[in-house]
Amino acid sequence: MNKLNKVINKKSKYIKVLITGGLFLLLVVGGLFYKYTQLKNQIASDAATLETQAAAQSKDKTQDWTTYVNDEYGFYFKHPRLNDECCFISGPVTGEITLNISFTDLNSVNFESQQDPFAGIGVYVVETDLPFYQYLEEEKEALIQQGQDSEGEDYQNNSSDNEVSLAGQQGLELIGYSWDEINRYYFPLPDSTNVLVLSKGRSESFSFAFTDILASFTFID
Repeated sequence: MNKLNKVINKKSKYIKVLITGGLFLLLVVGGLFYKYTQLKNQIASDAATLETQAAAQSKDKTQDWTTYVNDEYGFYFKHPRLNDECCFISGPVTGEITLNISFTDLNSVNFESQQDPFAGIGVYVVETDLPFYQYLEEEKEALIQQGQDSEGEDYQNNSSDNEVSLAGQQGLELIGYSWDEINRYYFPLPDSTNVLVLSKGRSESFSFAFTDILASFTFID
């Protein structure tokens, strides 16, 4: 009988150890799962916060910029208070140019040698009766001819076209056509045959990105 009791007591202790160990294991696993859930939720929360902050920064990027409005041709855009009296950024070379204005980041200008690249945007309107893409073909030919006249036998035509969009208007970026290394963006103005031309300054700016200015363009109905 005593032998049987010893066996029973031994099994009882073994069962208690198993139960205790099982409970401890459950507590450990439960604690780890809780920590994992907390960490997962924290990561999701941090990601959401960063996304919100990024969206806010992107939204507020042009908050302190000023707005240029042209009622005659029906468009406006924002820029970081660039100077419109300092410097010249070349634009289209064909057609009747009826608007010609350059906005320049003065901090990027070398006033001792204004031949050096600087940041800014040139804004032009060309009044023409030609269809948009026919006008562009004439403009391309004129830009290439200008380069040949300027550089003679050294002129290399490494030109290319890039389709672009501005406030819903489909246009074309002409890259490498001109000897002055100015890339020009051409867009048909709504409800007319007139052409809006935007020239990109040859230098980058700490104050703005050229694409941010393009993104702020709006055509007035």
